[in-house]
Amino acid sequence: MTAITAERDAGASARSPSELEILVPAMWDELRRIARSHRRRVGAGETLRTTALLNEAWLKLRRQDIFIDDNHFLSAAAVAMRHVLVDHARSRLAAKRGAGQIDPLLEDLDPFWESDEQLVE
Repeated sequence: MTAITAERDAGASARSPSELEILVPAMWDELRRIARSHRRRVGAGETLRTTALLNEAWLKLRRQDIFIDDNHFLSAAAVAMRHVLVDHARSRLAAKRGAGQIDPLLEDLDPFWESDEQLVE
């Protein structure tokens, strides 16, 4: 019997808000294995640790509907982890390029020329 069917057989409703709270501890070792595997595969480094990845994935999963079985839950968790890693990579790349901000040092400088002609001279 899986963790989901055990919970449902115990009388919990199909839309129980505690379903995720029961599944995560029951599947914690498997979730950590998946998270470590995803981190290694994409080279996430130390900026996004395994536990942080699991916590971010949990925040995405809590918006999900019910899970059919344990495999469905693990698949949804793996997809959520991949989404978190992609979002993290995008934010790191944006930060590397200044995230669209103007460098304050360049903004305060007065140009030593007044026109393009003066600059060319």
